Amino acid sequence: MFRLPEYVRRALFLLEEAGYEAYVVGGCVRDLYMGVEPHDYDITTSAMPEEVKDVFSGERIVETGIRHGTVTLVVDDGTIEITTYRVDGEYSDKRRPDNVTFTRKLADDLCRRDFTMNAMAYSPQRGLVDIFGGREHIDKGLIVCVGNARERFREDALRILRALRFASRLNFKIEKSATKAINEEKSLLRFVSAERIYAELTRIIMGSSAAQILLDYKDVILTVLPEMLALAPNDYIRAARAAGLADGDLYVRLALFMRDIGADVAAAALRRLKADGAAITKTSLLIKHYNKGLFDNKQKIKLLLRQISNDDARRLASMLASDTAVGDESRGTKEVSEYALRTIDEIETSGECVRISDLAISGSDIIAAGVPEGKRVGEILTRLLDLVSSGAINNERSALISAVQELISSDISV
Repeated sequence: MFRLPEYVRRALFLLEEAGYEAYVVGGCVRDLYMGVEPHDYDITTSAMPEEVKDVFSGERIVETGIRHGTVTLVVDDGTIEITTYRVDGEYSDKRRPDNVTFTRKLADDLCRRDFTMNAMAYSPQRGLVDIFGGREHIDKGLIVCVGNARERFREDALRILRALRFASRLNFKIEKSATKAINEEKSLLRFVSAERIYAELTRIIMGSSAAQILLDYKDVILTVLPEMLALAPNDYIRAARAAGLADGDLYVRLALFMRDIGADVAAAALRRLKADGAAITKTSLLIKHYNKGLFDNKQKIKLLLRQISNDDARRLASMLASDTAVGDESRGTKEVSEYALRTIDEIETSGECVRISDLAISGSDIIAAGVPEGKRVGEILTRLLDLVSSGAINNERSALISAVQELISSDISV
């Protein structure tokens, strides 16, 4: 169950050989217990920071957070954060301790952690230490705070969203006293940076139990995403359920969840949360086009593909599939979604001309034919695309050059 990479076992061994206790701790132990490969490994040790540096003298170490007892060991296989057992001081900013006190007792360190499933430690030499029942709570699918839940959330308000994230991702329930504390202390989220809120919100919405968490903790979600307050209760329910049903595409889930507040408001909300540019652009684009309605014939789909990529068009069809799955056919039916997907695939496979870039000639060809560089070149290209799309002419260079000459000579307005 607790198979550690060699570079982690070596770091533990060197600390133990030097006379100190050393354990892997936190999320990596939780993941190992659940049979999941950890993304990274953290070590907690009785060695003081300077003692850790001495143990690994001659190796590459980075004093990432040495004031709080953390030294990062850099090896070929990865990095390991090694932190001295500590007791946290006051959390005046509701995010990080003002100071820490180092200790030689593992139990002191485990007491400061957020949830019991993250408060387990393991050493190949000493075995598993689980003083708060983390294994039992994992087995029951419960998220339980270490000690008093309100105190844990008052120390670090981000833990509120972390609890929701774990519940969504692991399909766990949050224990009753923790749920009560979350709802009572949700206003503390104002102390959390926009970037961290966005990061946790996206992890919540991408979880396998996203719909249930978005519904059960609606008041918390509205605290960090007040733009959603404009929705009627039934619209919020639809948004949460549809987002949770969607495939694993962040932009699709965000767009489904935020579609009823509109593209502009959604974009503004994501900017406020310091979302990355791709998320802002893609989510607002999907909402904009989705709220126009999907297209149920090939010609309309080809017109759509002039404006957006094939993948984004597929995202729109996916959005419709999720909405229809929760009983909302206001933008179309399941059959329309399936038709759109088939048609997009057929157009892509056949190489059919749907965009100006697909034409067998370019703007330079039109300029060479005698059209001055400028707006009219684009107008002619658009007119040629219309002719090709309608089947009036073939997408062949000779046919297109002839059409350009006709447009020029007849001075047809395009």
